Amino acid sequence: MINKINYAKHIFYSLEDKIFTSRTLSTLVLLFIYNFVFAIPLLNMAKDVGYDINVTVLPMYLYDFEYDCGFIAIMLYFFSGVPFLKSSEMYCIIREGKSYWAIKQIIHIVAMSFVFIVMAAVASIMPFLIRGDINNQWGKIAYTLSLTDKNLEYDCVKFPSSILNKYTPWESLIVCALFVMVIVMFMGILMFTFSLVFNRVIGICMGACFEILMIVAYNLRIAIGVLVYVSPCSWLDITVLGKQKSDFDYSLGTPTMSQCLIELIIAMVIFSIVSVIRINRMSLNYTNED
Repeated sequence: MINKINYAKHIFYSLEDKIFTSRTLSTLVLLFIYNFVFAIPLLNMAKDVGYDINVTVLPMYLYDFEYDCGFIAIMLYFFSGVPFLKSSEMYCIIREGKSYWAIKQIIHIVAMSFVFIVMAAVASIMPFLIRGDINNQWGKIAYTLSLTDKNLEYDCVKFPSSILNKYTPWESLIVCALFVMVIVMFMGILMFTFSLVFNRVIGICMGACFEILMIVAYNLRIAIGVLVYVSPCSWLDITVLGKQKSDFDYSLGTPTMSQCLIELIIAMVIFSIVSVIRINRMSLNYTNED
């Protein structure tokens, strides 16, 4: 029992080495710059009409396909350090055992996914600290961008009516953040597994392949509607989920949020098992993580 408690403490304390790094700081800066670029048109509109805009804009950003592409690229950079085989980890592997070390890394990826989505949410809110509305009401700007073509005039993201009608502002942010965190978690574990099975470059390339799959699934959503069912990055936009078959949109419909979660959990369990098996069969070489 004491050993398990000590192991849990070790996982917690060693997590600091993963979070408080130059990579995390760089990711936060990239997220802030990226979100600020998308916030400028909204801020211009808020200034022109004289109303504040609700700060919970992350679900609206993720509704935008161009934003998703950059968001995934930053996410891949954040996890590009896997499988974390720097010199200090060699001592940990010897002391903990390969299986326990792999499990610790997977737990770290889960925690890092939480950190990433918190950074993304904070970075999306920060540009609106001056002209932002923190009330749990969408406000006039949100409904204007939902019901009119003002987004074309200001070249800003559109606010989908499906989110405005289904959720309050903070509900949408919480639901979106939690769901997207699972997708980020999946991508991190995917890259970790392929980095162990092959190498870090292959791991990063596999992550990039899923971004390419998202682009292909979107452009061929009518011709090859099945692609959206195996494209987790396509699910970053929660308005895509649960659509019925259509001749003008997704020809085979889209999975529901529950179906997506089941797929992601099953995939993460499989990848985790593969990682543990692989780490026990490989000789290790360390790299400089940063």
